[in-house]
Amino acid sequence: MKNILLFSILLAFTALPSLGQELQQGYVPYGSFDFGTIDSVNLQNRNLSINIPIVTYKQKGSLPDFGLKLMFWAPQWTTISSPYGCDPGSTTGSSGGSCSEYTYTVWDGTVMGMSVTANNVVSFGETPSYDSQGNLMANGEYYTDPSGANHYLSQNMFSFGNNRVNVAIDGSGWTDWIDPNGIAYVSSYTGTSLTGYTETDLYGNSVATDFTSGEFPIPTGWTDSTGRFISNGTPGWEPTTSAPCLTVGYPGVGAADAYPVSYCFSQQTFTQPPGMPTAPYISASWVLTSVGLPNNQAYTFTYGQSAELKSIGLPTGGSVSYTYMWTSPPGGGGGTLYPAVTTRTEFDGSKSQTWNYNTGQDPNGNATNHVFDGNGYEVETDYFNGPVTPISRPASCGTGWIPSLTCLPSAENLLKSVITTYQPNGVTPSGTGYELPQSKITVLNNGMISETVYTYDTTVPGPYNWDSTIYFWDGGQYPVLSFGSLLQQDDYDFGLGAPGPLLRTTTMSYQWQNNINYLLLRSLPFSSRVADGPTGTLKAQTKYLYDEPSYLANANGTQFFGKPTTVTSGLGANAVTTHTSYRVDGMIGETFDAKGCGTQIFYQYNNSVPYQTINCLSEITQYGYDQYSGLPTSVQTPNDLAAGRLGTQYSYTPMKDLQSITYPDGGSVSASYSYQSPLSVTVTTQASPDPPNTTSTVYNGLGRPTSTSSAGITSETTYDGLGKVATVTNPHLSTPSPTDGITYKYYDGLGQLVQQVQADNTSLWWCYNGVRTNDQPNCHGQIGSSLAGSWIDSADETGRNWHKGFDALGRLRKVLEPNAANAPALETDYQYDALGNLLRVDQWGGAAGATGDRVRTFSYDSLSHLLLATNPESGSICYGTTGGVAPTSSNCHQNGYDLNGNLVYKTDARGVQASMTYDSLNRLISKTYQYDPQNTLSSCFQYGSTTAAPSNGIDHLLQEWTIAGSCAGSAPASGYRTSHSFLSFDAMGRATGEEQCHLANCVSGTPYSSTMSYNLLGSQHTYTNGVQSLTLTNGYDAMGHLQTVNGSQVNTIPTTTLYFGRSYSPAGATQDLSLGSGINVTFGYDSRLRLTNQMATNP
Repeated sequence: MKNILLFSILLAFTALPSLGQELQQGYVPYGSFDFGTIDSVNLQNRNLSINIPIVTYKQKGSLPDFGLKLMFWAPQWTTISSPYGCDPGSTTGSSGGSCSEYTYTVWDGTVMGMSVTANNVVSFGETPSYDSQGNLMANGEYYTDPSGANHYLSQNMFSFGNNRVNVAIDGSGWTDWIDPNGIAYVSSYTGTSLTGYTETDLYGNSVATDFTSGEFPIPTGWTDSTGRFISNGTPGWEPTTSAPCLTVGYPGVGAADAYPVSYCFSQQTFTQPPGMPTAPYISASWVLTSVGLPNNQAYTFTYGQSAELKSIGLPTGGSVSYTYMWTSPPGGGGGTLYPAVTTRTEFDGSKSQTWNYNTGQDPNGNATNHVFDGNGYEVETDYFNGPVTPISRPASCGTGWIPSLTCLPSAENLLKSVITTYQPNGVTPSGTGYELPQSKITVLNNGMISETVYTYDTTVPGPYNWDSTIYFWDGGQYPVLSFGSLLQQDDYDFGLGAPGPLLRTTTMSYQWQNNINYLLLRSLPFSSRVADGPTGTLKAQTKYLYDEPSYLANANGTQFFGKPTTVTSGLGANAVTTHTSYRVDGMIGETFDAKGCGTQIFYQYNNSVPYQTINCLSEITQYGYDQYSGLPTSVQTPNDLAAGRLGTQYSYTPMKDLQSITYPDGGSVSASYSYQSPLSVTVTTQASPDPPNTTSTVYNGLGRPTSTSSAGITSETTYDGLGKVATVTNPHLSTPSPTDGITYKYYDGLGQLVQQVQADNTSLWWCYNGVRTNDQPNCHGQIGSSLAGSWIDSADETGRNWHKGFDALGRLRKVLEPNAANAPALETDYQYDALGNLLRVDQWGGAAGATGDRVRTFSYDSLSHLLLATNPESGSICYGTTGGVAPTSSNCHQNGYDLNGNLVYKTDARGVQASMTYDSLNRLISKTYQYDPQNTLSSCFQYGSTTAAPSNGIDHLLQEWTIAGSCAGSAPASGYRTSHSFLSFDAMGRATGEEQCHLANCVSGTPYSSTMSYNLLGSQHTYTNGVQSLTLTNGYDAMGHLQTVNGSQVNTIPTTTLYFGRSYSPAGATQDLSLGSGINVTFGYDSRLRLTNQMATNP
């Protein structure tokens, strides 16, 4: 082994050999996977993929984050027969005569064990195909993306300008060396020697890989788009028995090598899987067995006899382990075997949970049945409550059934089925077809069916030149039929036995359709529209413009970067437009809201992270970053800058975990980490002059919080096999208390909560679609006036029942509340538009159709702004103007909102109009009334600015007052009826001094002045009321509970204790307090934390 990152070289620049049938790796479009935190199992072939990030760094422009990761490739072993006899390298046997055929096993050449690779690695390969005469029909070119998935290119070539590109036939958006976002991956050679590899966006930002010279180049490291260098360790290093580990320092907090990671290897000899012929030429291999992190914890790896991954030890103390069945790749493969996962087990440090892929059962015992077509796409998914039970289908399906609406499954404990149909989109050299989802049909166990239909772009559009000399892999029958751009999605509601009515249609068009120069950026939308299903009425629209010269710093009219510079949302007169400008490197330079207020962004460290933002009021916010890790280190608000303060500061551990936050007022939050299993984190928040608040959280081996404690009070949490909360204890002390208790939660096969056992052993119940999965006592068939697709019956601890029905978009359509007999009977129905806005509510007060229906109606514009609301209690309210008359649907003008969505007009049922104005930062500055016989006073507001504000007052509300007539830009010296002024603020922006007056007091009296101060936790410490110079001083305990309130008044005897909180329950409720000089009050609570008694005494 030449280098610990050798796998990066193999994957990036060569096609890995495949001696047998191709085994699908990585994340293919529309594939089916069972995802864990760091791993995934391909449900079609049960191939295991591992993806563990080691380091990740944010990049400039359009580049994705760059980093290094741990990956695993399933080993493949293939049986080969030698035509020459006893030894594959000899033409004769040991006696000089010919031998019988020699059969043996070889390994496929992928790196054995876990490997480290950059996450920008893209490789190119070919799988040639031939006709019956042996003539080359196609090269079978493909790209392997960073996840390891192969994307075969169509052999029909598209031309635009001076460019000719092949397009991936799987709908992924890949083209020649260019990913769907326009990122190019380019290798550089000197002669036949590889000398460079770059990942470059359209702005020229790049991540460059440097190599050693020679026949077998090794990456020495990467220089990313910010100028940061990420080392690849020692070139040419090889592990030995005396030195099996290499430590590489990566950019971390404060230094270029402050994040050390140790890679340790052990030498192991692997052999062929059971039942295969001997593999005579496999020597011992150095395999990665641990990756040590800066916190002295590590990932560890163990392997089986044939290089299959057996287990991963996690740095948090848990583990994931696997068992396998050696099998041939789907579709054949002859003598090739690979390890297909049969079980996956998570260990959290105390218990294990296992997924069984043979039975489809999860750790909770619930099964999912997956059905695939011949191309490996999932066509049916069946979800069971419990194990899989026999599935029956209509007799008309026959033996060669295909999942469809006429061939639906049914089973005893089947909860839901999802059926997916596909359209073909091309084939690989091996004959495997690529497909795009055409529809998804959801079948519930209550017989209700919904459907979503997808429509894509079709065969090559007019502007593209077709090169008819290019051969197709299957003789021309399946060139790429679609780029995979979704043009339309139709969502149908539930219906009984068949999909119901169309609810919503969403249509998309793309920039590449509008401008051929964007062919390599096929994901960019040009417009999106949403229409009402039943009527087809257009309800909303968004349009995009790209790369407008006036918004690009490097515009020359011929560059196509794919940057959205103008976005217009809405229809007609309600449409609003925003803009974004970009720097020469693709970083955002300025954003403009719909009213034209711009926010500029300036950068630091090679223009990679923000330095300052300046809003349209010239207010500056300044940022600090660590140049190596890219983590934020400080934020200075305009008030911090004006006062010369450092602002809010952040520090980090070597693991890049947040270690402390220091605030402008001297307050702080600090965290200490104990990384040794079990992981625990202790957070201390300063609260001076009160005691600090300290909370400790312990995590299990999978990183889930299991206990939290503070000031001797603890709460514990456990989880079920799927990571859902199973039990939660009430906060408790080490000694028994009446409030102690445990809440238990139970779920069905879809992960839905079905029972919650309260701490007093009563239960909350939920039943879905009338199916009893946990002996629920409250399961009903569908009730109410109309059929909803799905419904939930819920019952509280006393047996009161509710029934809620939902449509296929998950919107609440009806609720039946309990009547006097606790049965669900009082119905309320809901209607919506295609955007999900509530249009109508019918509150029947009994069964639907009963007299006394209380109707509420609402209407909206294309931006979902509420226009008109009619309620029995308030009458009609117009969010706009009516000219002073009572609102109706015909006189309510759609002028109630400004371009930024702020409400500017509102007319109530009397015709009284309220008018609002706002400043450039969308803050309310005035509210006046018209057509008002009561002559309601105007409300006025003034805010601090960089030129007019007390200390720390920039951007804060300084004054609010009421006055007859219009509002001036600042508070008048007289004539106001009420006034509230904020005179001073602390460094955190909290008011410390204020002045108020009202009515006559504003005319002839003295305004009331009050002052406040705060502890470092932000709780009020002192308050002077400004009436009789009374000062209240609050004290808090280590949990932040109010403990004392002391009062003092000028010219009176000493301080008086007005409140003393003697004790609090573990849950934080007041348990024992005294008021004044003699009144004692005690409170009692039960295990559900409800107040059970209260007693006041005055001894």
